[in-house]
Amino acid sequence: MASKKLPKGTTEFEMFGDFYNMVQEFYTVEKTDEYWERLIAAVHEFEHKYGVRSFARELGGALVNFQERMMKEG
Repeated sequence: MASKKLPKGTTEFEMFGDFYNMVQEFYTVEKTDEYWERLIAAVHEFEHKYGVRSFARELGGALVNFQERMMKEG
């Protein structure tokens, strides 16, 4: 199977770096409106930066879904 290293400076490299930083920022789920408003705003900004029709939208949605699941599991 062929693999490819994402070169620094490419859109994909930057996207994954931004996603990692967003995960770090919101990793600990808080049961507050402020937390969820900030998370949703960050995800929308991320999606618009990299294209709402792209893989970025799927990553953003996955983060929100994961955080919702973590909140429900307590």
